[in-house]
Amino acid sequence: MVYECDRHGGAVRMAGETRPRDPEMIMASNHYFKYKIDDSVSPAICNNVQIGFDSLWRYQAGRSKLEAWSHLQMTSPSQLGPLGPEDVKVLLQTVCSGATEHSVIWRPQEMVFEVANAQIDGAQSWVWDAPYRPWASFKFDEVFVQ
Repeated sequence: MVYECDRHGGAVRMAGETRPRDPEMIMASNHYFKYKIDDSVSPAICNNVQIGFDSLWRYQAGRSKLEAWSHLQMTSPSQLGPLGPEDVKVLLQTVCSGATEHSVIWRPQEMVFEVANAQIDGAQSWVWDAPYRPWASFKFDEVFVQ
């Protein structure tokens, strides 16, 4: 599930409510698909504003990759196998726009998250390429102490 929200409220969007339609896959971007969307006006209007091209192409690229993986799973599961953290890293690289300051993968079964940060270096400070950088893993209880 994805919780689409702002400071005024939110809505839960479940897998399959928008493409990809696979019940085991869900895609999110920098714009909503359920919360504050009026399909009677246009699904490309979010918060009464046209959704930006950057956000739309990133969603489309990621959705296309997930739909291809879903199709492979249905037609030849042994070819792909279950998706794992390395697949998620490839997906994050696919949707990276060159302005991705950090990327995070949460693995709830293991209570571990992985983080990659962009390297900000002088002349290239406009290139934020987090999912292409080294990833660090952290156990949840190492970072968040009760």
